[in-house]
Amino acid sequence: MTENAFDKSVNYLEEAYSKLNEVEKLKDTMETAKSDYKRISKEIEQEEKNKSDEINNTIKKRKAEINATYDKEIDILNGKLKKLDNKRQSHKSKQQDARFKLETEGLRHEVDDCVSEINNVIKQNSISKICKTDLYYSLFMPKGIKDILILLLWILITVAAVPFSICGIGKYTFLKDVNSKMVYYILIFVTCISMVFIVYLLVVNHTKVRYPGELKYCRNQKDKIRAINRQMRAIRNKIEKDKDESDYNLGDFDAKISALRQELNAVAEKKKKALADFESEKRPVIEKEIAGTYEGRLTELIERQKSAEQLQNNASKEMADIKLDISNQYEAYLGKEYITLDRLQELITIMKEEGASTVGDAVQIYQRKLEG
Repeated sequence: MTENAFDKSVNYLEEAYSKLNEVEKLKDTMETAKSDYKRISKEIEQEEKNKSDEINNTIKKRKAEINATYDKEIDILNGKLKKLDNKRQSHKSKQQDARFKLETEGLRHEVDDCVSEINNVIKQNSISKICKTDLYYSLFMPKGIKDILILLLWILITVAAVPFSICGIGKYTFLKDVNSKMVYYILIFVTCISMVFIVYLLVVNHTKVRYPGELKYCRNQKDKIRAINRQMRAIRNKIEKDKDESDYNLGDFDAKISALRQELNAVAEKKKKALADFESEKRPVIEKEIAGTYEGRLTELIERQKSAEQLQNNASKEMADIKLDISNQYEAYLGKEYITLDRLQELITIMKEEGASTVGDAVQIYQRKLEG
């Protein structure tokens, strides 16, 4: 452009104003297109999520239906297996009991003989029947750790627990209004201990002192019974730990249990195959079918998204070209401060209404207004 811009007419300013106004419109177009692009992108994202959720929920539901069908059958078989296993165990326990009775028959006769001997001695010598009990021998003729522990426990209960209990009850009943309770507490302890000591001595005098030989014999019989019981417990443990079940007639049970387990394994394999078939054959069909219901809407949104993006790109390119043109043709001559919509409108008004014939005249009049 060889002609001086300051010598140009109002058309020069109107062209600049028009181009600058076009830039503002393109900015609005870009903002609208950008906003549309974001909104459509969110709609696409939501549609994709809805599609994915529907596919996942449908597949989850179908797989749950397959699992439920086979799990119901498996539960029935497990119930039958458990019931049959309980019957087998019950039959085995009865067979073990029968074996135990057979193997301990002689020992049980020995126990019966010992009990008879004790009863005869007690009866023939008119000894108190408490001397038949195991507790008597633990308290008055202790032998071994078990008897010592029982004796200590009995002492603890009679000389401590009982007096403490009486004192505790008395505190809220018959000693409630008594000021000096400690005296009564001591009296209760002394009385209880004295009574226990007296009763213990009376029992000793009426049994152990009078019939030392007879009760020693009974003690020996009790020891023999304990020894036999230990032998029988050992036999019971040996029978229960014996892994050889051939003598218990469990073959019929084992055959039925084996058949049930094979059936259970077969159902489990069917379930596994049904799930594998679902994944390889039915799942793709479901995914395709559901995706098809969203395809039209997604295609439309994607096209709209592309249009918004294209509009934004076109507006950006066009705006860049106009800005470059404004920079070369107007800002380079008039200065950037004059190339605004407001300044250009004022200069145009000056040229049209105040008689300025050139752009340079209009700029001078504008500057004088600013200075005045």
